Amino acid sequence: MAVIPFPNFKGAEEVSAETITITPEHALEILEKYKAANRPLSQVHVNRLAETMKKGEWLLNGEPIIFDKEGNLIDGQHRMWACAMSGVAITTLVVYGVDNEVFKTLDMGRKRSTSDIAALLNYRDHKVVGAAVYYLWKYLNQALHRFLPRPNNLVLYELLEEHRHIEYSVPFGKRVKHLVPPSMGAFCHYVFSRLDQQDADRFFEVFETGEHLTKTSPIYWLRERLIRMRSSKAKLPDYEVIALAFKAWNYFRQGKEVAHLRWSRGQNEAFPNPV
Repeated sequence: MAVIPFPNFKGAEEVSAETITITPEHALEILEKYKAANRPLSQVHVNRLAETMKKGEWLLNGEPIIFDKEGNLIDGQHRMWACAMSGVAITTLVVYGVDNEVFKTLDMGRKRSTSDIAALLNYRDHKVVGAAVYYLWKYLNQALHRFLPRPNNLVLYELLEEHRHIEYSVPFGKRVKHLVPPSMGAFCHYVFSRLDQQDADRFFEVFETGEHLTKTSPIYWLRERLIRMRSSKAKLPDYEVIALAFKAWNYFRQGKEVAHLRWSRGQNEAFPNPV
């Protein structure tokens, strides 16, 4: 598989394709010599791709770099910048000679979601699992309460493969859908169950029904906050609901009685860590 000889490329009259290796030097040469008729550059996307390449996670997946009949680069500028930035050569499919107007039709398909990947891995309730695993990814990266760019599909695939037992938590998430979205419920149950399966099941059974709860129970106050939120126009962000659930779980595990349940990011309170 030869390294691409791009310096003298002048376009092609017919569509053709080949699999080639592009070095960081050739990537820069492509960007400099061949007009990139692409969307505006997203540095965040470039950084994410470059990180994938540095980690050796870049795979030949059939998604091509595309040049039109005039030799213009019409799809692949982010991959070329990422290759140059990473300092790592990549192997990719390259398509030459497409019609100049084809750019209008690129990226018309819907991008693959976490739920799509879960479906490919034969999860029964792939929509709930996909959303729950996205919460899990943010949790594992300590980013439930802050922004992180979406990970690439390989990261999500590996996470879904590694955490197959999250499927057990889905029914618990569905049973509390009157309080929180099923995916959030499944995520919280899964995190708790990794600490203590029986306690997690017991917490969610009481959380679901509210039966026999006193006004000193952290689960009582968690339910109260969520029920009030459901009937109010002012909604709490997801991360704040999860923070309250984590605090209620910690109090529950400690056998602690409480007179209220609060978490305030504005007062620089640390995001709770379930124990």
